Amino acid sequence: MTYAGLGAILFRLVGLLLIGSVLIVLLPALTSGSSIQGQVALVGGITLLPAVVLIVASKPLGRALAAGLE
Repeated sequence: MTYAGLGAILFRLVGLLLIGSVLIVLLPALTSGSSIQGQVALVGGITLLPAVVLIVASKPLGRALAAGLE
């Protein structure tokens, strides 16, 4: 396996961990009541943006990481 492939897998894993942690943290707020659900959706959406960027851009980021290691 190349460094680029390993970097891509690493960035995807970190993105998935971020998504999982946000969902675990915000799940109690979603079940608490309807008055806070709009705020939870906004905060969750903003918090999930870096995770989605990491997953979508994992190949170029993996190549950049590999170029830095070689």
